[in-house]
Amino acid sequence: MTYFPFSCFCSTSDPASHSQSDAPSTPQESKVSVTITPLNKESFLQRVDSFSLQTILYVSLPQPWQKEEYSLSCDKVKEKLISTHGNICPWPESPSPESFVKISMVHHKQQVALYHQRVSDLTNITKHLPRFDFSVLSDQNEEDAFILKSLREYTMEKVESGENVDEDEWNMIILLALFGWQKSGDPSLPVVSCECCRKQAGLWNYTQRKADTDVKEEENVDEKQKEEDVEPPQKRIKKVNQSTFNPAVEHRPWCPWLLPSSTDQNLATQEDDNFKPAWQLLLDVLLSRANPSKFGTTSPLTNKTQ
Repeated sequence: MTYFPFSCFCSTSDPASHSQSDAPSTPQESKVSVTITPLNKESFLQRVDSFSLQTILYVSLPQPWQKEEYSLSCDKVKEKLISTHGNICPWPESPSPESFVKISMVHHKQQVALYHQRVSDLTNITKHLPRFDFSVLSDQNEEDAFILKSLREYTMEKVESGENVDEDEWNMIILLALFGWQKSGDPSLPVVSCECCRKQAGLWNYTQRKADTDVKEEENVDEKQKEEDVEPPQKRIKKVNQSTFNPAVEHRPWCPWLLPSSTDQNLATQEDDNFKPAWQLLLDVLLSRANPSKFGTTSPLTNKTQ
């Protein structure tokens, strides 16, 4: 088992407040000069960016179905992350607010405006959109198809760009924006990112839609290869490395878009009776605007098993 070291800004100070002096400081001087900014969200996101898929804390936990033991073990891990700070460290007493990892739907107008902006930006990369996994909101299910149709018509009315975008592309763009994905980085590169969990995804890493036209041909080739019990390494690599894009699964597991949110001032938790992830609350808001007579304040049916 491999363990990765973590460091606290209490020993190196916040990046935004580094001293201009190159002279080394003594431990006593460091204690005095450290400045923490727990209420600065940009500073919080900088710390999130410092973690990667290789920077992982490994712990031993009971099986998830052992609910009580599992919950107690998780609480111990969280407590350890706090207590491991030094005695003089100010972070345990001044943590960043939990709202930094939550998406609030209290201000509907702001969230709707951000959704429209994401859609507008994403219409510029439609030709690069890969094959999509629509299982979270199926375009094959009659009720879900009506939801997508209502949302698509509403979005097309509100967004000026996207004149040459076809229906399937609109569905993909809508789901990307609904789950918080936005166009990112170099304008010439088809990269989408989530501002909340800091995940970036290059769309060239997923199965391209143009491959749909060659499906039958590839199936025939696969059958022939099975008969010969031979398969080129290139095809094996393609099958392992490329997949359809699922706008929910591609987020990091702790992404605020997948966590409980709330339409009031109180933060929701997964134990709430009306538990809903943030993306679904945004969907509720958009549909209530798109078709008030049909949806109003009623929640749409979605595939919650995903």
